[in-house]
Amino acid sequence: MKMILIRHGQAEDETRPDSARQLTDFGQQQAAQTAKYITTNYKPDRFIVSPYDRAQQTLAELQARAPTVPATVQDNITPSDDAHS
Repeated sequence: MKMILIRHGQAEDETRPDSARQLTDFGQQQAAQTAKYITTNYKPDRFIVSPYDRAQQTLAELQARAPTVPATVQDNITPSDDAHS
C-alpha cells in the first residue's frame, strides 16, 4: 500500500474560524496543480480528507480529475487533533 499525504493549498489569514478558512487564489492554483500531478502519476483508491473548508476545496480539485474515487471525511484530522491517534 502506498499512502500519499497532501496538504491543502495556501489558505487565507486567520480572520475567520480556522475550520472556515478558504483557499486563496494562489492556494486554488496549488490545489489544481497538485490534483493534476497526483492523478497523472498515481491511481488513487480513496481520498481521506479533513472536514475543514480549505481541505474540502483541495479535495474538489482532486475529485474533478478523479470523479469515481470515493472520499471519506475524517473528523479527527484537523490541526488540533493528536497525530498519534
